[in-house]
Amino acid sequence: MKKITELKTEEKKLRTLTYALTGLILVIMVVCIYSTVKNSMDFISFLPVFFLPMLLVNVFKIRKLTKEIKTRE
Repeated sequence: MKKITELKTEEKKLRTLTYALTGLILVIMVVCIYSTVKNSMDFISFLPVFFLPMLLVNVFKIRKLTKEIKTRE
């Protein structure tokens, strides 16, 4: 069983990585929209869709960690 301080540091790291992943996905979306408008639909147009499950997994892990921290405090 992890200590509460370990849970808090893990939550903080996961939040930071999730924010970075969100920013990356937004940049990829902008590039894909530009590419689709300029050229046509191709594989790159669907690239953000492949990263969304990773983002969702991180969000659910953050929720779980936050819930665990609140129950221990």
